[in-house]
Amino acid sequence: MTAPLCFDEKKSLGFEPKNAISTAQDAKLKYEGITISRPTNDIDDIVPNVTLHVHEKTEKPANIKIEPDTESAKDAIITFVGKYNQAIAEMNILSINKPEIVSELDYLSSDEQDKAYERLGMFQREFTLTNGKSSLQQIVSSNYRFSDDASVTMLSQIGVSTNASGGARGYSPSQMRGYLEVDEKKLDESLKSNLNQIKNLFGYDSDGDLVIDDGIGYKIDRQLTSWVQSGGIISSKTNSLETQIKNSNSKITRLQTQLDRKEAELKRKYANMEGTLNSLESQQSTMQNFSNQNNGRNR
Repeated sequence: MTAPLCFDEKKSLGFEPKNAISTAQDAKLKYEGITISRPTNDIDDIVPNVTLHVHEKTEKPANIKIEPDTESAKDAIITFVGKYNQAIAEMNILSINKPEIVSELDYLSSDEQDKAYERLGMFQREFTLTNGKSSLQQIVSSNYRFSDDASVTMLSQIGVSTNASGGARGYSPSQMRGYLEVDEKKLDESLKSNLNQIKNLFGYDSDGDLVIDDGIGYKIDRQLTSWVQSGGIISSKTNSLETQIKNSNSKITRLQTQLDRKEAELKRKYANMEGTLNSLESQQSTMQNFSNQNNGRNR
């Protein structure tokens, strides 16, 4: 049994469709007067950061309007706020022994709340945790002047802050604990007029070496990496606790050995004392009998 011939093999042998509706061709287009040919209809190497999906031939030059994807940018910022709040919530749960820390997190399921209550205040004396939380809060509230003419240098200017809703009654306890809020209307307006500045707010090159080295995203990444990387804060704390546990177990084993020896020694002394007591009782009984016999003879 032989395999069927592919199209190119049929063509080389003289077998071609007589009435082909169309044949595959490279995509061809002119961009700013330059003729460009590509073997695929999806072209991503002409306009920076843009993929062109070319499907049909145009009868006249086509005008392509490229606009920023503000909706994706908005979703990314809202996702960032959500992840940030989850991190702060976990730090609050572990470092503060107050039931309202859990009850105010209304997005938790009943099972998640029960597990959170079990962890409540578990590390309330761990200062590295509270210091880490303070560092994160400082990062999201700081001013990032990435250029002399920058007009958007803080998250609060785009509608993201601990009091973005602008409640008339001031700060709530949850806001005081560092959770961020989003004013969507203000965020939408900022994204339409200052998208590039908002990008720089999260990460920019401060020294001209073409490497991002400042901004909210950059600093939070560095802060969290210092916790979770190999040899970082959590790893060091875990190793320290494991060493303490190992030392404690060794001490317990040593004390148990000493306790067993002491117990054996006390049992031996008790046995000797009991033997001595029995001997004394026997001697006393013998002396009593002897005394009774003498008293009987004297009568």
